[in-house]
Amino acid sequence: NDAPVFSGTGASVSLVETAEATDVVANSGDLTADGSFAFTDLDLTDNHSVTVTGVSPTGDIGSAAGNDILDLMDVGIDPETGDVTWTFTGPENMFDHLDDGDTLELVYTLTLTDGNTGGTATQTVTITIQGANDTPFIVAAGTDVDGEVTEAGVGALNAAAPGVPEASGTIVADDVDAAAELAFSGSAEGDFGSFVIDPVTGAWTYTLSQAATDTLAQG
Repeated sequence: NDAPVFSGTGASVSLVETAEATDVVANSGDLTADGSFAFTDLDLTDNHSVTVTGVSPTGDIGSAAGNDILDLMDVGIDPETGDVTWTFTGPENMFDHLDDGDTLELVYTLTLTDGNTGGTATQTVTITIQGANDTPFIVAAGTDVDGEVTEAGVGALNAAAPGVPEASGTIVADDVDAAAELAFSGSAEGDFGSFVIDPVTGAWTYTLSQAATDTLAQG
């Protein structure tokens, strides 16, 4: 029995993650690549088949398991040309954790067999995925962006009405990039008060300026 022999060397493809514009749900496309390898076998009547027998990742695979990564590669033999074909299909959101400048290299091993003992050959396909900077987003659950303040004044029977001089809440945000460090900004002075937001926690406070609101009538 003569073993099959692949023609040429392995394949290498570089793919770039699509930068997320809103949140992880929106990034629902796939990263794809495909190709083929020719091979020869002196035994013309052998019945060949090909399988993906392994994948070696270099870099952060995020929450994916080894089998999840392995299943991204599909292989077969073209009935017309007789070549080994391969197709990589990776969901974009599987790689959202990669930040700009991050790379994940996946080296797949393809094993071709002729159906006889010892009749095998291997070839590699290297998929390099480059990360992108995804946009941070506001998390609805836990975020409080509504508040109300009331000017101090005079109530019924000329009793002092202290009003409600402050309103506060918290903005909760997230980013699918694993190494992202979120920072909040937007503190400012307004015509009738000041708005302050904590750059780390997202906690905000609006403080009413009693002097500035003295000109406002009730209602």
